[in-house]
Amino acid sequence: MKDFDFDFLVVGGGIVGLTAVLELSRLGFSVLSIEKYRPKKGPFDLNTYIRNVSISHASHELLARHIDLPVQHASEFGSMVVWEESGTEVLRFDARDAGRDQLGWVFEVTPLQEAIWRKVESLENVELLLGEIDAIEPTSRGVRVQVGSREILVKFAVAADGAESSVKSALRLRTKVWSLGDAALATVIQSRGDHKSTAWQKFTVDGPIAFLPSKDRQICSVVWSQPLNAIEKRLAASEEDFIKELQVISGDKLGVIEKVGVRISFPILQRLVDSPMPLQRVFLVGDALRAVHPLAGLGVNLGIEDVRSLADLMKSGPQPSRMEIRNYFNARRLKSLSAIKLMSVIRQSYRAKSFIPVMGKKSVLSALNSNTTLKNLMIGYASGL
Repeated sequence: MKDFDFDFLVVGGGIVGLTAVLELSRLGFSVLSIEKYRPKKGPFDLNTYIRNVSISHASHELLARHIDLPVQHASEFGSMVVWEESGTEVLRFDARDAGRDQLGWVFEVTPLQEAIWRKVESLENVELLLGEIDAIEPTSRGVRVQVGSREILVKFAVAADGAESSVKSALRLRTKVWSLGDAALATVIQSRGDHKSTAWQKFTVDGPIAFLPSKDRQICSVVWSQPLNAIEKRLAASEEDFIKELQVISGDKLGVIEKVGVRISFPILQRLVDSPMPLQRVFLVGDALRAVHPLAGLGVNLGIEDVRSLADLMKSGPQPSRMEIRNYFNARRLKSLSAIKLMSVIRQSYRAKSFIPVMGKKSVLSALNSNTTLKNLMIGYASGL
């Protein structure tokens, strides 16, 4: 067998995949990065990219190690307010409770992905290849990959190519899928009021809706999870009618809503591959490993945590011990299962028409509000502390 062409192959050029390339390159490994296309501009309206991502402290720290973050396309938030449609309880999280200046950041996806891509392009020990894998074959010594007429041999392969991973398909990896019958509607709004650097989230009868702060203090991104039949009606609604509905939902939190941007939607499916290392020398990270409900903004942050764990596994060299591999496997699998379970419980809760009387006669929001320790644990979990 010939010598290796690269130490690592990373398939997928999204935020998680490109971050994996950066981290493995930082450790001195040679990396082949394969992605179908260069980053594409996403939907844009009201001077804002519609698609955005919530970034935790841990993710922010790792990304800032490699790139100048596009802060002109981001907003930090120092507090989070959650309330119910059917109750009076309001749950508040504040960065000061966690000893921080902010709980996290909301970045527009397109500028962030483009910034990471430019950095990857500049790395001497990385080759960016536009294309798709035609075949992948793990062996005891390495992983053989076919891309068009080119045959490539690498020591390890990392699948970071999303929930519909071509690597998973090629390797016929079994994926458990939870079809929630839901989709998410995303848009941006302009209001007269100030978003106050706060992430606002309401549990409606149809599903949770988030109003996320933008760089412009009168602009918020909106992500609303809801049944498929409801989303079709809202996508077809007139701008005037849709603004009226958003106004009722948001109340006086953002003041009068004046404009709404283009509306887009995407399906919500929770997926899980049982193992983060399903075959010898093959790793799964991000949505290729597990896709969760977008409610808490966990997806990208979990993916970056996968990358950080993989880098820790490989920091002593490309031959981790069995114990190190076992610890990596157990930690990533446990995190995947807990994230899926958490999102499933929350979804079942809001589907119950009220945010669950599972703790006596208290709602979950009431119970959390009265338990400072539990609130701080949730802040830490969401912020990656």
